[in-house]
Amino acid sequence: MYVLTDDLRQNLALVTKKVVLDLEEAKVERATISMIQSMVENRLLGAGYITIAEHYISYRLQRDLERSGYGDHIAVHLHFEQIR
Repeated sequence: MYVLTDDLRQNLALVTKKVVLDLEEAKVERATISMIQSMVENRLLGAGYITIAEHYISYRLQRDLERSGYGDHIAVHLHFEQIR
């Protein structure tokens, strides 16, 4: 679990800025929610925020299941292990 310190807040703001730059560089007319979420995931992982990315991706998958009608039957809990 992360405590939202000033440093973490600043680092996550930087991650957000990088996602915005990624969107600008992609030059797509209309970015989809899925595209933006994938960019956020990649930037979180790239910045070393593995646990935050796990929770973000788990939440995203769980919401997809709920929208599909399977939310009461399946629970998503991810755990990433870094390969060295």
